[in-house]
Amino acid sequence: CTSGLPNMDFVISDHHVSPPEFADLYTENVQRLDNCFLCFHPHDAAPPVASPPCEENGFVTFGSFNNLPKISPTTVKLWSEILHAVPDARLVLKALSFVDAQTRELFHEQFAAKGIDRARVDLLPPTVPLAKFLDEYRRIDIALDPLPYNGGTTTCEALWMGVPVITLPGQHFFSRMGLSILKTLELNDWIAESATDYVRIAVGLSIDRRRLAEYRTTLRTRLFNSPICDGPEFTRGLEAAYRAMMSSMSRQKS
Repeated sequence: CTSGLPNMDFVISDHHVSPPEFADLYTENVQRLDNCFLCFHPHDAAPPVASPPCEENGFVTFGSFNNLPKISPTTVKLWSEILHAVPDARLVLKALSFVDAQTRELFHEQFAAKGIDRARVDLLPPTVPLAKFLDEYRRIDIALDPLPYNGGTTTCEALWMGVPVITLPGQHFFSRMGLSILKTLELNDWIAESATDYVRIAVGLSIDRRRLAEYRTTLRTRLFNSPICDGPEFTRGLEAAYRAMMSSMSRQKS
């Protein structure tokens, strides 16, 4: 969120990640970009978008390919509530740490403590190369953003593969990245206002198979045509931010 260091003058952000009302959380001055704080270049060898797996499986699969430290106890609790609310649903998690059997067992135990049978939760190791990793999104109908630490690149990759992402914003930079990405794409319906709302959105998407199929065919184009994938425009905005920061520092010195 903030370095906390007096010798850091600025933090580069955007209006969604760091709105003015959260300025007191930063020791730095917040320099906000006009659009999203990040820019995403899709992998050139990304496979075609697959049909939602629920069409073949007959049940919905939730998932997350985020780094394991982001899967907090709060996240496990919330995702367990979704699995209870959708009794035939499954959950697929993929992370580097799941190459370790003891780590997999630890997470199975966490879900079991919330009443979730281990047969409903698949814990998968990473897949290489990246093109094959992205193809694993064919296993997931709906992606779940962890909290309080959201996905960034992972969220963009899921959207690129036609998978909707549900997020619950917090107050800090790292807990509002999903908000920024979805706001930029005008996908406000997937931004929850509370834990209860997060579960509601997940359940609502799980029963609307027509919309899930529609998202598979439209999300990649929506992302590609958005400011998030416009590298030249992002660079122009970033360079303008550099000039504004230098001008601000010059005025302070004078």
